[in-house]
Amino acid sequence: MIALEHQEKMIQIRKNKIKQYQKSLNEIIYLKEHPFEKQKIDTECIISFDLTNLQLLKKYIENPYLYSRIQHSDYLDQEERGMTIFKREYQKDDRLLWESQNHDYIVCLMKEEHKEGYPNDLKELASYVQETYQTGYVISRFLGMINEDGKVYDFFKTYIEIIKKNGALNKCRVPTKKL
Repeated sequence: MIALEHQEKMIQIRKNKIKQYQKSLNEIIYLKEHPFEKQKIDTECIISFDLTNLQLLKKYIENPYLYSRIQHSDYLDQEERGMTIFKREYQKDDRLLWESQNHDYIVCLMKEEHKEGYPNDLKELASYVQETYQTGYVISRFLGMINEDGKVYDFFKTYIEIIKKNGALNKCRVPTKKL
């Protein structure tokens, strides 16, 4: 009986992972078809992620979308990596890297190649948004790893913070060509 319960639990874990992977694939497709939309961020706060923290490591394994990168648009070559959590999960020992300030964001899909230096298109994406907006923080949430044209890429749902300028925001134009 215990073996059957264990198998049932393992099947449920696999089903949840498949559902999360499908959700991530759908998000990648959506972001490719709808680049540069204005949205609120789906993240409350991000804490430092240490691989020795078994509780956070387990959460990450169950849902890789919790893995996040924090950068500032003025310093894109500097990043911190962390784990997305709800504010209620924050503990005094956690090192808070970022907390939502209820700003608007332009959302896009960042693509990073698996090769030396891990080249990505974040600078181009940020530059495009900066044609219309003054920008602040950049939060990238891992979606998945995909093989395209014989190359392996990581895809991230990337939120580029909009800084209000003179109390008004301009509408970000949709690119005529995909980046």
